[in-house]
Amino acid sequence: MELARVFAKHYPHGLDATVVFALYAGEEQGLLGSTHFAERLHAQGYTVVAGMTDDIDGNVIADDGSVDSTSIRVFAGDPDNHPSRELLRHVWSVGELYQPSVTVLPVFRLDRIQRGGDHIPFHNKGDAAVRFTERLENYKRQHLPTDTLGAVSFGYVAKVARLNGATIGTLAAAPPTPDSTAARRDQASGGQRWRLTWHRAPNAVSYEVLLRRTTAPRWERVIAVGTDTTMLLPVQLDDAYAGVRAVGANGHRSLAAVVPAAAFVSR
Repeated sequence: MELARVFAKHYPHGLDATVVFALYAGEEQGLLGSTHFAERLHAQGYTVVAGMTDDIDGNVIADDGSVDSTSIRVFAGDPDNHPSRELLRHVWSVGELYQPSVTVLPVFRLDRIQRGGDHIPFHNKGDAAVRFTERLENYKRQHLPTDTLGAVSFGYVAKVARLNGATIGTLAAAPPTPDSTAARRDQASGGQRWRLTWHRAPNAVSYEVLLRRTTAPRWERVIAVGTDTTMLLPVQLDDAYAGVRAVGANGHRSLAAVVPAAAFVSR
């Protein structure tokens, strides 16, 4: 609620994207509220830029007494070219930029083992979705009478909120992700080169092509391509991932459209 107040105060005329602060019912009964919301947004034709959930993010003391108040886990599911991973990479980057004293611990997994959260319905529909969670979980402070307000570290909660705010603000101020990004093998090069193409994104003043090995957790190379909407890649795409993101006049960047794109079945 504090983030909603802050955004309303600093952006009285709104942002380029709609920001929804939602409270869900029925999470423990099977993600009922978030599933309904995700289905409703898709049925009404909305584009979901990012679905984020904050769940279990107020404790800094483990059962053995160890303390970690400067690390935040962010979960994002498979596959590695899913939009959720791009959202995680974005969170990772803005965290380093806007809150360098706090470590973002990326977890390439949909959620904790045999557990789940309200970002999952969005991920399953192909949307970018992540979960923010405290570094040290203490089961004695979850769903038990020992889970009291006095055990909450509000300073830590504020750090999680700032990371949320940086993510929301930068994405809402950025152009949309380039649409219809595709790559075709370049026959003139004997098949060693690939040509990347994409549609223009509204409010974009330029584009960047990103490259990384399939085993690299983050983008390794950023190539500014100006206003062009095509590029002959300098790598063999069979061995790599490529991405395209739009850059706004304010310098904010969209999430990358990854090539090859993830294949998924909506559930």
